[in-house]
Parts: sequence; structure tokens; C-alpha cells
Amino acid sequence: MSWFDGIGSIPQGHARGRWEGNTLTFQDKHPMGHARYIYTFEGEGRYTFRLEQSQDGKSWMPFVEGRYTRK
Repeated sequence: MSWFDGIGSIPQGHARGRWEGNTLTFQDKHPMGHARYIYTFEGEGRYTFRLEQSQDGKSWMPFVEGRYTRK
């Protein structure tokens, strides 16, 4: 996965992901620290997205969260 925005840094490569149950998590290290992109699929047409950041890759802080529903 590659993530691009106007407030971060230039990506160094692709984030690697893994499935655990109904959750897909990508994790990446970049010059500003570490990031996790977490997609939790909750049912037909519904999922939650969270972006978390860390300086050391151990202590994580939420950055943004959204809930999506297909109508």
C-alpha cells in the first residue's frame, strides 16, 4: 500500500500488510516516525479506518478515524 497526503513526507517504499480476522493492518516506517493504517471490515458494506502514528514503533497514538457505510 502507498499513502500520499499533503502533510506527510515522501514515501520511502510500500507499507506491508497482514490480515488478522476481519482486520487488515498496514505498517510503515518513514522519516517522521512510524504509521499504521487499520481497516476493520464490520459487515456487508461497512468498515472502520484508523490511522495511528508512533515515534518508536511501540507506543501508538490515534491520528484519524472514520466509519464508512455503503448506501
